[in-house]
Amino acid sequence: MRLVESSGIELKKHGKDYLGLCPFHDDKEPSLVISPDKNLWHCLGACNEGGDVI
Repeated sequence: MRLVESSGIELKKHGKDYLGLCPFHDDKEPSLVISPDKNLWHCLGACNEGGDVI
């Protein structure tokens, strides 16, 4: 989460997760979901990518 925020992406809390604009495509609406409990991220938008911190 801190890595994403340090790159300039603003995250907003949404339940247990955080939402923000995906850095991998031209995002107009927040589609990046970060789950700190699971150390996972996923884009629900155009790129549909996801993974862990590695």
